[in-house]
Order: sequence, then C-alpha cells, then structure tokens
Amino acid sequence: MDFFSGFAWAIPTAFCDPLGACRFEEGDSLYDTKDAYQQWSEALRTLKYGIQVKLPRTMTGGVLKEEDDDVFSRNWRDSVTFTLTRYQENRSEEITTTQGRLYWFLKTGNFSLLSKESNPIDLPILVSEANRLLERIDQSALDEIREGMNNSHVFVMAADPTNAVSRTKRLAIRGCFGGHHVEEKEFTPHELGLCNADCYAPTVNYVAFAIDSAITEELKACLKQALYKPAKDRQTKMDRFQLRKHGLLISPMQKPPEFPSTLL
Repeated sequence: MDFFSGFAWAIPTAFCDPLGACRFEEGDSLYDTKDAYQQWSEALRTLKYGIQVKLPRTMTGGVLKEEDDDVFSRNWRDSVTFTLTRYQENRSEEITTTQGRLYWFLKTGNFSLLSKESNPIDLPILVSEANRLLERIDQSALDEIREGMNNSHVFVMAADPTNAVSRTKRLAIRGCFGGHHVEEKEFTPHELGLCNADCYAPTVNYVAFAIDSAITEELKACLKQALYKPAKDRQTKMDRFQLRKHGLLISPMQKPPEFPSTLL
C-alpha cells in the first residue's frame, strides 16, 4: 500500500479525493501508523490513534479542477465529526471541528489544532497559488537534472497528485517532447529554497522537466500542444494560450530574477 508523504499520520493514496477537496466523509478511517493497514492483531501492538468519521454524510460530486481551489477553501471551514480512539489508553471520544483543522492535524499530529478555540489556521498554499510563486524558486537547485545535457531548457510546474487536472497535465507533458531526451524530477518547496515552504499543502510539490534542446520556440510549441484546450464554443479566434499560467520555461542561459528580501 502506498502513502502520501508530508503527513504525520499514515494517509493512503486511496484518500486522493478527500485530500484534494479537503472533505472527509462518513466511513473514512484514518490511523497514525502504516502498521494499522497490516494484520489487525499485529497493528494493535504499535497503533496509538485512529479516527472514524461520522459526519458529513457521503456526497457524490464532480472531480476537483485546478482552477477551482475555492472548493478546497470552502470545505476548509465546513464541520466534520469523528470518533478519536486512543488505543493505548483503551478509550474513545467524539470530536467536532472543521475540515481544515482535521486536515492540518493529519499533517502535524498536533492535537491542539483540533480545538475550535485555538488560533485560526490559514489555508495552505495549493497548486494554483504554487504556480504563481515559480519565479521565487532557487533555480540553482535544478542544475542536477541538467547534468550531462548541453543547452537544455527546464520546464517547472507545481504538481499535486490529489488534483485531477494537475495529474493530467503532468502526464501530457511527459509525452510531448518527441525524440528529445528528457529528465524528470520532483522537488519539495523546501528543496527549492522557498521561505514559505511550511505553508504548502503536503501534497503540493514542484516537478521539473529538463529537455535536451536549445530551441525555445520548438519547446513552447510542444508545451502548447500538450496543455492548450480551447473552448469548443469560444466566440473569438484569438489565441489566449499563456504558457506562464501552466508553469515556467527556463532557457539555458536564463538567470533567476532578484527579489527584494521584503518580498520573500
């Protein structure tokens, strides 16, 4: 069984949709250790805590879109009720809090965050906002994936496996560069030197593609073909594609921008 990294609790990748929408529902069961997903009699030797969600009721809905981070934001403030079991103490309690507090508790393991009386918790940085921060990354951290390439470009984009649109874009880019040699590597916000890295959702990272080509316009055309989906009912023939909305293409000799320390 695979698990998401970045969480204090063991969150299986099967929880992709609840994490992407910040909505845990009736029947969801979560545990503090991966051992809980093995034979139960063995799991009880190390298991400390477990959560069984009681409310809200299960709801069917559409797939979360990258541009619809407001869905995550709205659910962040919604109520959730669950039973918290303390296995080592052989006792349980019912807790009502917000979806956002439960989400951040699963990330940190800090029980005080579950209390509505504690300090408000800000929304994490989601994939769309992470893309807007690309100019602030430490581009020197990307040098390792260029090793052995001459005059290579690097295309960097924010990525979130819990976001369906983000997953689709990443797959499309993997196959869009034809016969060029491509190296792909994922970086955490910390690895790219972002000072607000702790504010990112645990599922949001950056993925970089190093392409062994010095022809900028050719690569832009490849990326456009992979990423541009014009509306079928559009009223104009104007080309509205903007590559920067999807990621950042770094040319071989491009120098990183300098930001005043106050902006960082």
